[in-house]
Amino acid sequence: EGAKTDDIDEEKLKWFLKEAKGRRRHPLDEDISINDALAHLGLLCGVGVTNASVLLFGKNPQKFFLQAEIKCVHLHGTEVEKPFETYHVYGSNLFQQIDNGVDFILDRLKRPVIIESGKVAAQRPYEIPEFAVRETLVNAIAHRDYSPSAGIHIMVFADRIEIWNPGELPRQLKIEDLRKPHPSLPRNPAISNILYLASYIEKAGSGTLEMIKQCRRENLPEPLFEQKMGSFVVTLWRDIYSDAYLGGKNLNDRQKKAVAHVKEKGSISNKEYCSLFMVSRKTATNDLTGLVNKDIFDITGSGRRDLRYALKLRKSYAKVTQKLRKSYAKIDIMGG
Repeated sequence: EGAKTDDIDEEKLKWFLKEAKGRRRHPLDEDISINDALAHLGLLCGVGVTNASVLLFGKNPQKFFLQAEIKCVHLHGTEVEKPFETYHVYGSNLFQQIDNGVDFILDRLKRPVIIESGKVAAQRPYEIPEFAVRETLVNAIAHRDYSPSAGIHIMVFADRIEIWNPGELPRQLKIEDLRKPHPSLPRNPAISNILYLASYIEKAGSGTLEMIKQCRRENLPEPLFEQKMGSFVVTLWRDIYSDAYLGGKNLNDRQKKAVAHVKEKGSISNKEYCSLFMVSRKTATNDLTGLVNKDIFDITGSGRRDLRYALKLRKSYAKVTQKLRKSYAKIDIMGG
């Protein structure tokens, strides 16, 4: 209420029109007037502008929507504990919020150097697929409920990224539907349409499937989708066992190589440890027990011959995934 075309950032609107023409072949030219552009895009309302206009192209959207912001916090460990590593609140228009939020997350992810045989340039992929990060945040912006006073919350933990989005899934969808082909059902069609024209989203309902696919390909646990406390929450798991982390655990070279082996293979036995490093059973037992005592490995199986060692967090991931698959059919989307 009270917003007019004077509240629209003309430069941002022109930027969008250029992007839409180049990426989606949208017919509007950059030099069209603000009124005509908004009218063609369905973003005018009587003598004023729509909520979507203000959120997408407003000079100061928070003047009308205080809750239209992203709160980003980087935490030291795996729990919400102060002091925080960093804390930022991003406002401005929705395009800027997406870009700032994605940059906040990516700047805090590891980028290992991968050298491929026969190639000069080394790859530096993020530890979590960039697509999964961007898709999660764009979906939060496009599909959130803008009526509550809460904003979007991004929390970067040592072992995961959580993105909390005010609102719930459309009634036609259940959480288990996100793991299979499903239609696109945007909560905010006007916002989703503009984000589509700017190539921020595809409106095909395939984003969550691609997120799952890419995380699997990188040997990461599948994203976790939850409904709780009035918010839709997506958890993207990361790999805590970096060289820097292991460097502070006072491990010998065999133990470091064993962690790398288990990250790739999933687990290791005492016998496999002996064979891999050409050591006695006693040495293998001492090394593996040390990894357990340092909270890096967990023991799985029962009986001396069946004992195997897996990364502690990976074991919890497996439990979470197994529990989810058993409970998906029972989830009441309204009750969380």
